[in-house]
Amino acid sequence: MEASERTSSELPRLSKGTRPSLRKVGLHGGETKDDAKANLSALLRERAPRFGSASIFVAIVLQVVVVLGLAALARLVSVRLENLNQLAHAQSDTVERLVRQSVLLAADGETLRGQVADLRAFVASRSAEDVIFLKTVIIKPKIDRPRAREISRLVHKYASLHGQDPDLVLAMIAVESDFNPEAVSHMGATGLMQVMPQWKKVLGIQESLTDPETSIKYGLQILGFYKSMYKDIETALTAYNRGPGPVDSALMRGRDPTNKYVPRVMKTYEILKALTVGEA
Repeated sequence: MEASERTSSELPRLSKGTRPSLRKVGLHGGETKDDAKANLSALLRERAPRFGSASIFVAIVLQVVVVLGLAALARLVSVRLENLNQLAHAQSDTVERLVRQSVLLAADGETLRGQVADLRAFVASRSAEDVIFLKTVIIKPKIDRPRAREISRLVHKYASLHGQDPDLVLAMIAVESDFNPEAVSHMGATGLMQVMPQWKKVLGIQESLTDPETSIKYGLQILGFYKSMYKDIETALTAYNRGPGPVDSALMRGRDPTNKYVPRVMKTYEILKALTVGEA
C-alpha cells in the first residue's frame, strides 16, 4: 500500500476532464508500475497533438471570420463613401447651378435697373420738354406748334449740356429774335439767338446760323464763355448783346455797361420762372 500511494502521488496532476484514470489505464496482468507510467506518458503524447490541432483550427476559423468581417465592413464603408461622393457631386452641381442662376438674375437685375433709370430719365426729359413747350406757347401764343416743339427740345438739350437755365434761354430767344429762326439784325446777328457772323470763324461753325439747333448750340456756348469771363449773369448778358469791347471799356471808366437789353431779358426770365405750368 505504501508503494501504491507513492506511485499515485508521483503522477502528474491533470485538469478535470483530461486526466486519465488509473482505473481506465489499469495494470494489466504482468505489467509493472513503470510500464503503467510509460503507457500513461504515451497516452498523453497521443492526445496532446489533437488538442493543439484543434486550437490552431479554431484560431484559423476566427481569423477567417475576422477577415471576412473586415472585408464586409470595408465594402460597406466603400459603398457608403461612394454614396456620399455621389451626393457631394449632386450638391456641387446644384450649388453651381444656383450660382449661375444668381449671376443671371443679378445681370437681369442690373439690366432692369438700367432700363428703369433710362425710363425715368426719358419721362423726366419729356416732362421738362413739355414744360418748356408750354412756357413757349404761353409767352408766344401765335408760334407755330411744331416750331415751338422743336425749340423746346433743343433748349432742353443744350441748356442741360451747358448747365444753363432753360427759362433764361427762352427769355433770350424771346428778346433776341421773337422765336424767328430767320431773324437778322442790322448788325448782321442771325438766327434764334442772334449769333454774330464772326463767331463762325472763331468756333469753326459750318452750318447756317438760321438753323435752330446751330443757333441755340453755339449761342449757349458763347453765353457760357462770357459767364466765365465776368462771373455775373447781367454783365455776361450785356457782353452777349453788345460785345466784350464796350463792356470792358465801360467797366474801365467805372460806368455801368448794361443797356436796355438786360432789363428786358431779366423781366421775361422772371415771368417764365414764375410760371408753374405742368409742374407738381
